Amino acid sequence: MAVLLVCPLMSFAQRVAVKTNVAHWATASPNVGMELVLGRRVTLDFGATVNPFRFRESKTHAYLLSPELRCWLGRPMAGHFLGVNASMGQYDLSWRGTNCNGDVFAAGLSYGYVFILGRRWNLETNIGLGWLRGRCKRWDDGQQVPGSPNVRKDFFAPTRVGVTISYIIK
Repeated sequence: MAVLLVCPLMSFAQRVAVKTNVAHWATASPNVGMELVLGRRVTLDFGATVNPFRFRESKTHAYLLSPELRCWLGRPMAGHFLGVNASMGQYDLSWRGTNCNGDVFAAGLSYGYVFILGRRWNLETNIGLGWLRGRCKRWDDGQQVPGSPNVRKDFFAPTRVGVTISYIIK
Protein backbone atom coordinates (compact mmCIF):
# COMPACT_ATOMS: atom_id res chain seq x y z
CA MET A 1 0.00 0.00 0.00
CA ALA A 2 2.86 2.41 0.88
CA VAL A 3 4.56 1.75 -2.47
CA LEU A 4 1.33 2.57 -4.35
CA LEU A 5 1.02 5.86 -2.45
CA VAL A 6 4.67 6.86 -3.05
CA CYS A 7 4.84 5.97 -6.78
CA PRO A 8 2.95 9.08 -8.00
CA LEU A 9 5.25 11.29 -5.93
CA MET A 10 8.34 9.53 -7.27
CA SER A 11 7.33 10.25 -10.86
CA PHE A 12 7.50 14.01 -10.17
CA ALA A 13 10.51 13.86 -7.83
CA GLN A 14 12.90 13.72 -10.77
CA ARG A 15 13.38 17.49 -10.72
CA VAL A 16 15.24 19.07 -7.85
CA ALA A 17 17.02 22.42 -7.87
CA VAL A 18 19.73 23.65 -5.52
CA LYS A 19 19.84 27.43 -5.26
CA THR A 20 21.24 30.51 -3.57
CA ASN A 21 19.72 33.97 -3.22
CA VAL A 22 22.15 36.66 -4.44
CA ALA A 23 20.10 39.39 -2.69
CA HIS A 24 20.82 37.74 0.68
CA TRP A 25 24.54 37.50 -0.13
CA ALA A 26 24.49 41.28 -0.70
CA THR A 27 23.63 41.65 3.00
CA ALA A 28 26.48 39.31 4.03
CA SER A 29 24.00 36.49 4.65
CA PRO A 30 25.11 33.12 3.28
CA ASN A 31 22.15 31.00 2.19
CA VAL A 32 21.16 27.82 0.43
CA GLY A 33 17.84 26.57 -0.87
CA MET A 34 16.19 23.62 -2.55
CA GLU A 35 13.14 23.36 -4.77
CA LEU A 36 11.27 20.09 -5.32
CA VAL A 37 8.68 19.38 -8.01
CA LEU A 38 5.55 18.00 -6.31
CA GLY A 39 3.17 17.90 -9.28
CA ARG A 40 2.49 19.13 -12.80
CA ARG A 41 2.42 22.79 -11.73
CA VAL A 42 3.40 22.72 -8.05
CA THR A 43 6.78 22.96 -6.35
CA LEU A 44 8.02 23.37 -2.79
CA ASP A 45 10.86 25.84 -2.28
CA PHE A 46 12.76 25.88 1.00
CA GLY A 47 15.57 28.26 1.93
CA ALA A 48 17.83 28.76 4.94
CA THR A 49 19.83 31.92 5.60
CA VAL A 50 22.35 32.74 8.34
CA ASN A 51 24.20 35.91 9.28
CA PRO A 52 26.93 35.22 11.86
CA PHE A 53 29.04 38.34 11.38
CA ARG A 54 30.47 41.12 13.49
CA PHE A 55 31.44 44.43 11.93
CA ARG A 56 33.17 47.42 13.56
CA GLU A 57 30.48 48.68 15.89
CA SER A 58 27.71 46.24 15.08
CA LYS A 59 27.01 42.58 15.60
CA THR A 60 24.47 40.51 13.72
CA HIS A 61 23.64 36.91 14.51
CA ALA A 62 20.54 35.72 12.71
CA TYR A 63 18.98 32.80 10.93
CA LEU A 64 15.90 32.57 8.75
CA LEU A 65 13.98 29.55 7.42
CA SER A 66 11.57 30.24 4.58
CA PRO A 67 9.40 27.62 2.87
CA GLU A 68 7.17 28.50 -0.09
CA LEU A 69 4.56 26.51 -2.02
CA ARG A 70 4.55 27.60 -5.67
CA CYS A 71 1.96 27.26 -8.41
CA TRP A 72 3.44 27.62 -11.89
CA LEU A 73 1.50 29.17 -14.76
CA GLY A 74 3.45 26.94 -17.18
CA ARG A 75 5.81 24.08 -16.47
CA PRO A 76 7.64 24.00 -13.11
CA MET A 77 10.88 25.98 -12.69
CA ALA A 78 10.34 28.11 -15.83
CA GLY A 79 8.34 31.27 -16.39
CA HIS A 80 5.79 32.84 -14.04
CA PHE A 81 4.76 31.53 -10.62
CA LEU A 82 2.53 32.53 -7.70
CA GLY A 83 3.41 31.43 -4.20
CA VAL A 84 2.32 31.21 -0.60
CA ASN A 85 5.29 31.74 1.70
CA ALA A 86 6.15 31.70 5.37
CA SER A 87 9.30 32.68 7.25
CA MET A 88 10.55 32.21 10.74
CA GLY A 89 13.80 33.35 12.26
CA GLN A 90 15.70 34.52 15.29
CA TYR A 91 18.19 37.34 15.64
CA ASP A 92 20.61 38.97 18.05
CA LEU A 93 21.60 42.49 16.98
CA SER A 94 23.85 45.14 18.53
CA TRP A 95 24.39 48.59 17.07
CA ARG A 96 25.65 51.80 18.68
CA GLY A 97 24.94 50.64 22.22
CA THR A 98 21.44 49.28 21.54
CA ASN A 99 20.82 45.54 21.70
CA CYS A 100 17.88 43.51 20.44
CA ASN A 101 17.34 39.78 20.77
CA GLY A 102 14.17 38.34 19.29
CA ASP A 103 12.27 36.41 16.68
CA VAL A 104 10.18 37.09 13.61
CA PHE A 105 7.36 35.23 11.86
CA ALA A 106 5.92 36.11 8.46
CA ALA A 107 3.33 34.85 5.98
CA GLY A 108 2.53 36.23 2.56
CA LEU A 109 1.89 35.87 -1.14
CA SER A 110 4.55 36.13 -3.79
CA TYR A 111 5.10 36.44 -7.50
CA GLY A 112 8.18 35.46 -9.44
CA TYR A 113 9.63 34.76 -12.83
CA VAL A 114 12.33 32.25 -13.74
CA PHE A 115 14.63 32.87 -16.72
CA ILE A 116 16.19 29.76 -18.25
CA LEU A 117 19.93 30.34 -18.66
CA GLY A 118 20.90 26.87 -19.85
CA ARG A 119 19.96 23.22 -19.62
CA ARG A 120 20.50 23.11 -15.85
CA TRP A 121 20.91 26.79 -14.85
CA ASN A 122 18.13 29.28 -14.05
CA LEU A 123 17.90 32.85 -12.80
CA GLU A 124 14.87 33.60 -10.64
CA THR A 125 13.43 36.91 -9.47
CA ASN A 126 10.68 37.12 -6.88
CA ILE A 127 8.93 39.42 -4.46
CA GLY A 128 6.44 38.66 -1.72
CA LEU A 129 4.23 40.83 0.46
CA GLY A 130 2.47 39.90 3.65
CA TRP A 131 2.17 40.13 7.38
CA LEU A 132 5.13 40.14 9.77
CA ARG A 133 5.14 39.72 13.53
CA GLY A 134 8.28 40.53 15.43
CA ARG A 135 9.12 40.62 19.09
CA CYS A 136 12.35 41.24 20.91
CA LYS A 137 14.08 42.02 24.15
CA ARG A 138 15.52 45.51 23.65
CA TRP A 139 18.01 47.16 25.99
CA ASP A 140 20.89 49.65 25.96
CA ASP A 141 24.45 48.81 27.00
CA GLY A 142 24.78 48.93 30.78
CA GLN A 143 21.12 48.07 31.36
CA GLN A 144 19.85 44.72 32.56
CA VAL A 145 18.57 42.38 29.84
CA PRO A 146 14.76 42.12 30.06
CA GLY A 147 13.38 38.74 31.11
CA SER A 148 10.74 38.71 28.37
CA PRO A 149 10.15 40.53 25.06
CA ASN A 150 9.43 44.22 25.65
CA VAL A 151 8.89 45.21 21.99
CA ARG A 152 6.21 43.66 19.78
CA LYS A 153 5.21 44.74 16.29
CA ASP A 154 2.83 43.54 13.61
CA PHE A 155 3.00 45.12 10.17
CA PHE A 156 2.51 44.66 6.43
CA ALA A 157 5.84 44.46 4.57
CA PRO A 158 7.87 42.48 2.01
CA THR A 159 8.16 38.84 3.06
CA ARG A 160 10.45 37.75 0.21
CA VAL A 161 12.86 39.52 -2.10
CA GLY A 162 15.08 37.45 -4.29
CA VAL A 163 17.41 37.22 -7.20
CA THR A 164 18.30 33.55 -7.13
CA ILE A 165 20.65 31.37 -9.14
CA SER A 166 19.61 27.73 -9.31
CA TYR A 167 21.13 24.51 -10.59
CA ILE A 168 18.66 21.79 -11.62
CA ILE A 169 19.57 18.23 -10.64
CA LYS A 170 17.70 15.57 -12.60
